[in-house]
Amino acid sequence: MKRLFRIVIPLLTIMAVAVIAWSAGALRINLEAVKNPQLLLKILERMDYQQDDILAYLSTDDYVLSDPGLTVGSSSAAKLKISNTWYMINGVMYYVASAETAPVDTIPQNKYGAWALEVGTDGTIDEIGATDNATGYASAALAVAGLPAVQADHARLGYATVIKSDGEFTGGTTEWTAAGVTAVYVDLLPTAKLSSDLISRGK
Repeated sequence: MKRLFRIVIPLLTIMAVAVIAWSAGALRINLEAVKNPQLLLKILERMDYQQDDILAYLSTDDYVLSDPGLTVGSSSAAKLKISNTWYMINGVMYYVASAETAPVDTIPQNKYGAWALEVGTDGTIDEIGATDNATGYASAALAVAGLPAVQADHARLGYATVIKSDGEFTGGTTEWTAAGVTAVYVDLLPTAKLSSDLISRGK
């Protein structure tokens, strides 16, 4: 997202000082009124390049189309729940109905743990724990960083982090709303995933 701002903000600044006129039904920029036309051309070229990359991403990558609404379970507060969700796998659209799943790891007292929820072509929700949940993490950020890579042909719906101040957090038993529990639920929408993927690819 930071890279997107680096492109959009300078472009808006340049456009603000440009003389823009309509000619033959098309928008025309008077480059003579632009202080740095070379920069403007580079920005426009960069935007066109990223557009191609985004289109390629949307047709081949695996991602969520609608908000999964990750939160605490309805049938049991010891579970995690997602709402009805549309997602893409290899350019094919799929749908999964609202479902609940319970984590299985036990997180030590005053340590953080994290779980990601993923879905494949069969519509099964997989709960993936961070690698060192059993020993816990010093921060929520480290717990999230400890999550394994997304499984092949799966879309990651979101993740949750948790810490319990007055005892262990026992997955599937301890309620996410229990006293002493601090939980955070994060949905991974396509814009967030696309931004992180473009940055990781150096775009």
